[in-house]
Amino acid sequence: MNGRFLGVFLALGLSMGAAHADVLAEWDIASVNGPSDPDASAINIAQGLSAVPLSATGVTPISTENWNNGAYPGSFAAKGWDTGSYNTDKYYSFSVTADAGTNVSISGISMSLTHGNFGGTGASNWVLRTSQDGFVSDVATYSTASAANNEQVFFDTTFASALEVLGGNDIEFRLYGYYPGSSSDYSGLANMVNGDYNGDIITGTGSNLMLYGTIPEPMTLSLIGSVAVAIVFVRRFFLI
Repeated sequence: MNGRFLGVFLALGLSMGAAHADVLAEWDIASVNGPSDPDASAINIAQGLSAVPLSATGVTPISTENWNNGAYPGSFAAKGWDTGSYNTDKYYSFSVTADAGTNVSISGISMSLTHGNFGGTGASNWVLRTSQDGFVSDVATYSTASAANNEQVFFDTTFASALEVLGGNDIEFRLYGYYPGSSSDYSGLANMVNGDYNGDIITGTGSNLMLYGTIPEPMTLSLIGSVAVAIVFVRRFFLI
């Protein structure tokens, strides 16, 4: 009886401090529209985190060129990707920072990509890397080579190993793209409403860029200590 009581007490105490997988941050691709949006804002940021807008380096986002006066809302596609292999000076970048005292475990990511908003000859191969190893290793790879022109392809990836970010530190993600042939089209992130855009028929599944993971509740560690003290007290009171 007393042993069962201790087990229930411990399980209840630990469960009260459990962490829950959730959206850690989201980048609002759907709201990108026109030359006034050279980046995508971070929204729905979890408590204990901060995030910077998604930006493009070394390539030209469609939003900055005023193509058809902003007629492609929800597209953060870009032109200027290299052909044949990745150029580490050309990428999309986004990052999150953990507040002091907050540890974060990033377990996955989701996004939608296109390999050509117009002719289908934009970047179709992509790799995702992070600052944790100096952008050396791929944490995810993507291909839209088999997709139709103007098709949004949704990817939902769970990392092989969670990316741990300790309080007061940040992590930057870079998404590199290339096209194996002659690249001339816009390609990249998309969350467009399917339909006809000046003769370009957009299909598939669009999505904002999202990071997933867990943030232990602040009381978790202190609660574990409190439970340990309580167990000692209960053992002495009930078992001696």
